[in-house]
Amino acid sequence: MNSEPPPYKKIGKGSYGCVVRPALPNVNNSGKRIEYPENISKVFLNSANATGKIIPSKLLAKTAVNTNERIETYGIPRTIYPRYRRTFNARAEAEDPDIANIRRINGNPCNIHSNNANIGVIRMPYLGIDVYDVYDAFVKKTNLDVIHEIQSLSLLELLEKGVKPLFHTVEMLRRHGRIHLDIKPENVMIQPLTGEMHIVDYDLERSYDTIDKFLPKPEIYFLYPPELLLWQPGPIEDLYGAWLRSEYENKLVYVKTYKSRYMANIPFRQMMNKFVFRDKQKDIRDLIDYKTTHTLVSIQREMVDTLDSYCLARSLLLLFGVYIIDKNWNLYTNELRYVIGNILAPMYLFDVEKRLRIDDASLLLDELIDRLKVRYTTPKRVTPRSRSRIPKTPTKNYSSLRRLFVDGGTRKKLKSARRTKKGRRRA
Repeated sequence: MNSEPPPYKKIGKGSYGCVVRPALPNVNNSGKRIEYPENISKVFLNSANATGKIIPSKLLAKTAVNTNERIETYGIPRTIYPRYRRTFNARAEAEDPDIANIRRINGNPCNIHSNNANIGVIRMPYLGIDVYDVYDAFVKKTNLDVIHEIQSLSLLELLEKGVKPLFHTVEMLRRHGRIHLDIKPENVMIQPLTGEMHIVDYDLERSYDTIDKFLPKPEIYFLYPPELLLWQPGPIEDLYGAWLRSEYENKLVYVKTYKSRYMANIPFRQMMNKFVFRDKQKDIRDLIDYKTTHTLVSIQREMVDTLDSYCLARSLLLLFGVYIIDKNWNLYTNELRYVIGNILAPMYLFDVEKRLRIDDASLLLDELIDRLKVRYTTPKRVTPRSRSRIPKTPTKNYSSLRRLFVDGGTRKKLKSARRTKKGRRRA
């Protein structure tokens, strides 16, 4: 290829490989190079499963496309373009400047080396930034443009175009007996300009029937509900420590970052005290009591039914926790408290039996959106102007107003009016 590739930027990384922008080009049958400057590419490398078997990158890319085609039948918007898969040869760097260019980003971010003979690539639309990027933009001031774009949104736009589709996605998966298993802040994307939000990365998506074989790594226990710990091997105390480890890390981040804001903002402080700064001994007692009164099958069923909504609420609590301390959103303080206290917080409850289901949360969200539409789109009714305490005068000149009060007849009328209860109120 003679054409020089564009400068690629890494916008995501994981065990699969990395995500780069713009998308890697495609070559049609006639050898013509097709560019996709508005899209992104997900680059898959060979990876090993739990048994140590190597899964080819080409198969991973094909599975990702097939999964998106399946979830589209559930009524969930797809996040991967169909029929676009390309395999690159990493050993032929001289002939493939695109791969060579990706290898130079931040010191080989995709771990592309000669051992990865083939690299699977799929093309996706650019869906914005993830929740952690929004958090860093507001708290660490990493991207002021993102702050200005999000502050220009209204709460109605964010709820209607963003949160509502997320609830719809989780609800559709639940109705079809499927589970995402990987909803976290990195996989919840938001477009700062429009407020549109999507859930991405369906690589771990599976049916309810296979959840009993799912054993997540201890370092990601904190992403899942506490009832997951009840059917894992090992003492509850040790499992709870692994589950809570990141929560204590969050505590240090919040207290250090917000400091005066954290202490001054009562709703945000109450939210963090309730859902981040937990009572370890009480939680362990509750878990032990719950395990003795429930069977393993019932615990698994409850976990599967609320896992995705629990993880989604956790991600959105981080997002709305940023909004509620932002001065530009003071107009929506009551609505933000309602979203956090009446919708997200009940979805994130420690007690699984009291946890709010996603279908009930969707109803509450629809009611809130309807109230916001009435409040911010209906013109205010103009009320008749109340009577002035000073009698009307033919002119606004101060001297004329003074002559009116000096006049004996007018003063007598005012004195007589003050004797009545109605007159005293006007005075």
